[in-house]
Amino acid sequence: MPCPGRIRLEFGAVITAEEVESLSESQLAERCITSLHDLDRLARSTQRGHVLH
Repeated sequence: MPCPGRIRLEFGAVITAEEVESLSESQLAERCITSLHDLDRLARSTQRGHVLH
């Protein structure tokens, strides 16, 4: 169960309330977008039988 005050992308890193407060809306969006791209790249690589480190 997620803890209150945290944002978590599915299978991604936890973003604490303190981190969210310190980021602008555009910085937070960019961080989430970057995480989604990283997760997508990992998923596609794993699907092809490769493991990224």
